[in-house]
Amino acid sequence: MGFTENKFKSLNRINRLKKTGISIREYLHSDKNSPSPVDLVRWLNDCEGTNYPIPQSDKEWGLLSETIFAVIGEESFFTPPSPFDTHENGNLRNDIIFVLDNIRSPHNCGSILRSAGAYGIARVIITGFTPDTDNPKVRRVSMGSPVSVVRHKTFLDAADALRSEGFRIVAMERCRGSVSLHDFHVNGKTAFVMGNEEFGIPDESLAMCDGIVHIDLPGVKHSLNVSVAAGLVMNAVCSAGG
Repeated sequence: MGFTENKFKSLNRINRLKKTGISIREYLHSDKNSPSPVDLVRWLNDCEGTNYPIPQSDKEWGLLSETIFAVIGEESFFTPPSPFDTHENGNLRNDIIFVLDNIRSPHNCGSILRSAGAYGIARVIITGFTPDTDNPKVRRVSMGSPVSVVRHKTFLDAADALRSEGFRIVAMERCRGSVSLHDFHVNGKTAFVMGNEEFGIPDESLAMCDGIVHIDLPGVKHSLNVSVAAGLVMNAVCSAGG
């Protein structure tokens, strides 16, 4: 069954725009195997009082998609919950925190925020030059995640604040003395630290942590994209009910 008009109209403004823009891109890149987005454009015009013309060529479809995403980029992605983003049946956790220390990529930062929202993690701390939610790409990739983002200037500042709240600080890094995530058990309030994509977590920051945990990798590569690694940790910790 395709996407219905009633379902489309039940979305909030941002999600109507996103649904339309993404559907246009899928249509253009699927050799026209995806459903035509004509109805979505008509429904969008009806709901929002806009007057987007129905494109007659791939170029016009592409321009309309860019126009819609430009509108989205000018508006906040931190919008009220939609039928696809609800916490009515979920629990936000305040006992698990992720610290993003000097994460370079806005895409990685936004992806981690999105995963945190999906796993019900209430708060993420960012330090150093990690991009904030005022970055358009972070907002776009996070897809309206309801996570509270708190900035500290340095990792030391974040560590001091976490200890004052009774958190154990655990670095996600493969090094001598690190233990497998498979064997790690959350016991009380825990903050997981994710480091820079290229250089990881500095030795001086590792020395401030209460433990170091790594993800077992059976293949020939011994590293993961930081957002993928964070998602694996969230899944392991939250799915186990730790």
